[in-house]
Amino acid sequence: MIKKSIAEYNILKLKNGELKNERDALICEAALIIFVNGKKIANLSCSSDSLKELAVGFLQSKGIINRKEDIKDIKVDKNRKEVYITKENMCSSLYNNTNCSKKIESCTNVDIKKVLALGKKINNMSKLFMLTGGAHSCALCSWDKVILFKEDIGRRNAIYKVLGKALLKGVNLENKIIFTTGRVSSDIVESIARMRIPILISRSAPTNKAVDIARKINLVLVGFVRGD
Repeated sequence: MIKKSIAEYNILKLKNGELKNERDALICEAALIIFVNGKKIANLSCSSDSLKELAVGFLQSKGIINRKEDIKDIKVDKNRKEVYITKENMCSSLYNNTNCSKKIESCTNVDIKKVLALGKKINNMSKLFMLTGGAHSCALCSWDKVILFKEDIGRRNAIYKVLGKALLKGVNLENKIIFTTGRVSSDIVESIARMRIPILISRSAPTNKAVDIARKINLVLVGFVRGD
């Protein structure tokens, strides 16, 4: 899987003040097109793995699908990088945000030591990032283990892949944690809130709007989880 996601290039590298010719691993970028009931819904720049999960997670985060049962059929054309999803009752309004403003009631206490331990565990799992420096990671976790893990060139895409896989596998999201390596903006908080996931942890920074929404809906938001 990792070999298919990277390409090697000849580069000039500055090291100790000296330019040297070296081979370097670059992360591969693909262009995914998502169709729902024959209608083109989105173009995403992404890594070329887990396209089905990425499409499902994207559509779920936008409220186009809400349950696994909403999906009648999924076809993936890996060569053309296209995903075709058939669903019933296509909404006239594609983007439905009704669930994002509801308060999250089920929230567990945050153990700082466990937060830091999760951060270190996910850093060690981020193989594409370690090889290329060009990937974001996302994990669905409990306090004790990483349940699902994905990487992508896009921080949102990595989240969509995890959420899509969770939906397709029927994973119970109650009292789970999303750990992301990317910046947390308001749309990411809204995507997590839609899934009723009570805790969102990031290696990076949140925006002010992300914090405002998290406080309003009672979502625990933890930023800058790196090192100690």
